[in-house]
Order: sequence, then structure tokens, then C-alpha cells
Amino acid sequence: MHRVTTQEARSRYLVCLPVRREGPLAKGGIRVDGQVQRAFDALLTNGQPDSWVGADLGAFHGRQVELWVDDATLISAPVRQADAIPGTDDLYGERYRPQFHSRAARGWLNDPNGLVAYGGTYYLFFQHDPYGNHGSGRNKHWGLATSHDLVHWCEVGDALYPDALGACWSGSAVVDWRNSSGLGDGVTPPLVCAYTSAGEPFTQSLAYSADGGSTWRPYGGNPVVPHLRAENRDPKVIWHEATERRIMALYLDGNVYALLRSQKIATLGAVPGAHAGGSRMPRFSFRRPWMAIPKRSNGCSGAPTAPTWWGVSMASGSLPYKPPRASRAAATPMPPRRGATSQQTMGGASR
Repeated sequence: MHRVTTQEARSRYLVCLPVRREGPLAKGGIRVDGQVQRAFDALLTNGQPDSWVGADLGAFHGRQVELWVDDATLISAPVRQADAIPGTDDLYGERYRPQFHSRAARGWLNDPNGLVAYGGTYYLFFQHDPYGNHGSGRNKHWGLATSHDLVHWCEVGDALYPDALGACWSGSAVVDWRNSSGLGDGVTPPLVCAYTSAGEPFTQSLAYSADGGSTWRPYGGNPVVPHLRAENRDPKVIWHEATERRIMALYLDGNVYALLRSQKIATLGAVPGAHAGGSRMPRFSFRRPWMAIPKRSNGCSGAPTAPTWWGVSMASGSLPYKPPRASRAAATPMPPRRGATSQQTMGGASR
């Protein structure tokens, strides 16, 4: 690896890197005090760049940061810091730039994660590769945008970063109103994200904010769920009021996913007897984690037979699931929390 430059992190967030749309990926990263703090793949160029991307320096303000790449010839122009990425001052004048949907200023984005509301603010996390449009596996961050009306969005920047456990793949978020995680101060409820650390092997991790969403940090006890099977991933967490426990639905492999439970989100264990099949991971999007739906004789018409229990799922199709008997008895509609809006009940945000 070749050191390109060492600078004091003095601008707001960014070291600006020139990139092109196509070509071989170069490996690079940021060292602080001799330790690798950021690692990335990027389409770096020593010619005329198609665009510029930035490495986030916000956590290292006032410290010496070192940029390194595996091929120093790919960067001929001086690497500079700035308070904004060059070329982003008129993004919404671009011909094909979406004007209504939330979008990132630069880079690749994918699955929305952790849709949650707190304190009059809606938080939209999403899979984000800030270093280009190729969606490199080890570049996956959680980007973050916020809104007060679900129409006008402000891109805050990346909230979760790849670390020694791997890149940040998909997951979910909750407002921990009861501070059952122990990550809050007893006054402000912590916002907790559960996500897949896509390393070798895949495990499940937590990150949280104890200041109402202003700053985010990984949980010191990660991973909270060890590797179980194959590329186990995409944890979806809810609060189950009747049993006063967190429930995590976790994709395992093929057509199988697991359910884990705990009073504390950081100590999840298997739900006895839980098993399920289906083509995709369920997204629990409502406060009733399970619903009793009369089963029709041919699946969509005819006389109702015995109820079948279903989890709310993605558009790819509902996943039949038969929960343990105690959970079935407790699966009753829950009234909205006093003062909550319909959006605040989404994604487990109400507890």
C-alpha cells in the first residue's frame, strides 16, 4: 500500500477523491494514529474524473489522517479537503435526478433500512456505497436522511460504517422507549439499529444513538448474534407487547429463517419451536407481528377453513408461519401509544 497524503482533518467531513464510472477497482483507506479507520474500493483515476467522492472525516476532526491506496499512480492531482463534495451544489438541476424521492448526493444506494420516527423527525437509513456506483461488498454503509413531513428529505451523511466485523448490510431500527437495551441515559430513549456485519462469517450487530439521532456508534459488545448458518442476514426487530420481549426475525439460508427473542436486544436467543419457510425475509411493518387470517380452500377463494397465522412480509409473497402456542394466544391487536402517529407505529418504532 502507498501513502498518498497525511493531513490534519480540519474541514467538515470530506477528503475529495477523483473517480470514473468504469474500470478496475483500487483499494484504499484512511488511517488515524496508525490504525485503519476506513477501508474502501473505488474507481480512482489520474485523468479527468467523471465525479468526485468523499471519505468522511467527521469523527477525526483535529487529528492527523493518512490516505493510502494500493496504486499511488491512480491519484495524480492533490487530494484536498472540503466542506461539500465538488459538483453537488446543483444536483437537483440534473436532468435525471429524482425530485420527489429521497436520494444520495453521490454513490450507489439500495435497500431502505431502519425506517423509524422520533421527536418529530423521520429517519430513513439506506444501503450506501459513498465511493462509487458499483455497490462494492465491503463499501456498504448505512446512509441516513431525515424528514419532518416524509416529502422533503435532508441527507445527513453515513451513520454506520464497515468495521473489523464486516460491511453494514441490511437490518432495521427501533426506538427503545423502555431503555431495555441499557444504552440510554434514562431520559432520552436510545435509537437502536440492528444490522448484518457481512464479514467472515456473517454475524448480527447493533449501533445506537443516545442523543436523539444526532450521533451514532457501534455497540461495544458486537456481534450480538453469532454466526448461525450460511449468510444469515437482514435482522428485523420488533417489540412484542404481550410477552414484553424483543423479537428478531433473521434470514438463514434457502427458504428458512429463525426467530430470536430477548428482554434485552443485545442478548437474543431462539424462540422454542419457531420455524418458517418462504422465498424472502419478512418485513414486520406493523405493530401486530402476527395476524390470524381465515385460510381459503384454494388459497384465494372458497369457504374459510381453520385460521393460518401469517407474518407481514415483502411484496414477493407472504410467508406462512406457525408461532409457538403462547405467542399465538398473545397475538392480539394493540392500541396505538398515546400521542403516536401512524408513521410512528411503523418498523417497531413504537416501543
